[in-house]
Parts: sequence; C-alpha cells; structure tokens
Amino acid sequence: MEGAELDDAGAQCAEVTMPLDYSRPGGPTVKVALSRLKATGPGQRRGVLFYNPGGPGVPAMYLALKFRQAEPTVGVRYDVIGMDPRFVGRSTPLDCQWLLPGPGAAGPDREGFERSAALSWDLASNCARYREVLPHASTRNTARDMDTVRALLGEQRLSYVGSSYGSYLGQVYLQMFPRRVDRAVLDSALDPDRFGSGTGQQV
Repeated sequence: MEGAELDDAGAQCAEVTMPLDYSRPGGPTVKVALSRLKATGPGQRRGVLFYNPGGPGVPAMYLALKFRQAEPTVGVRYDVIGMDPRFVGRSTPLDCQWLLPGPGAAGPDREGFERSAALSWDLASNCARYREVLPHASTRNTARDMDTVRALLGEQRLSYVGSSYGSYLGQVYLQMFPRRVDRAVLDSALDPDRFGSGTGQQV
C-alpha cells in the first residue's frame, strides 16, 4: 500500500550502504532506506529538504509523501527526502521484539517496582544479541547518515523539518554540520539539555 502510493507519486526509492561505525569506515555496514519526491516547480527548485516525523523509531520514507501532500508549497521548491533511520522501517532491521515501548512508571509500591524491574529485564534480554550493534543506533549516527545522503545527492546544503524527536535530530545535525544547513524548522522542539539516556531515548 505505502509502496504503491510512493510509486504513484513518482517517488524515487533507494537503499544506501552506511558504515555501522563511522570511526571504522571499512568495517561492517548497514543499509538505510530513503525516498525522494522531486520538486514540482520548474525553475523554482531551492534544494533538498529532509523530513523526520519523530519517535525515535518512526519510519519517514512514506510519511515524507504525507508531509508533501499536507504542505504542497514545500514540494514546489524542494526535493522532499524521507529517510528511515538506521534499524527502523525498511532500513537494516534491529528487532528486539518489544511489544511495549518501555516499563513506564513503577508506581508507589514494591509490587509495582518489581513488576517494572522484571519487564525491564525482559526488554534488555531481548536486545542482548545486538549488544555489538546497539552503540551505533544513535542520533549522531543518524545525523551522519543524513549528511552522507546529502553528499551523495550532490547538494552543498540541506533543509530540514523535524517534529518531536525529529527536532532533537535536527539540533544534533545543526551542531555537527552547521555550515551544511540552509533552512531548518524544529516543530514541538525538545530541550536538548534534558533529552538523552535519562529519558529512555537514544542519544
């Protein structure tokens, strides 16, 4: 269904090979899936615009189409890029088989604490087989993947729209690659000083 809609919209879809660990570019790799919806305005194209809807862990390939449909004037001037972050969606999978996003609050009593601790143990155990990979499932590596795609597209700079967690990803990209950004919109922005492993999110 989603693939058919992307095809009908004329999207170009691809997988890009990225280093698992950017400090070892010749080492193991992962695949990152993305879609591109080309600008529709003849002579009006400004560049590429990446869209991330949040999460973390939300695929963006298909939602980039929904974003362009909701904001048609953006699609006139920009190639809209939807990238499934590494280990998400159609990118190289990392499935810990979590049926819940996390243990949540333990509550005020010992019973609730023990229940929360047991669930946390189960969640961690399901991911144990990925212990060599998990350190590379990070926001900074997602930002590096974005910049690799920018370079492969032959663009000097990119524009960006991110919501919720996507606003944090945008902040990280801006910090790491400040001279490679044209325009950026951070919607429902998260506080970067409070966001991280302490909130149960990837950093």
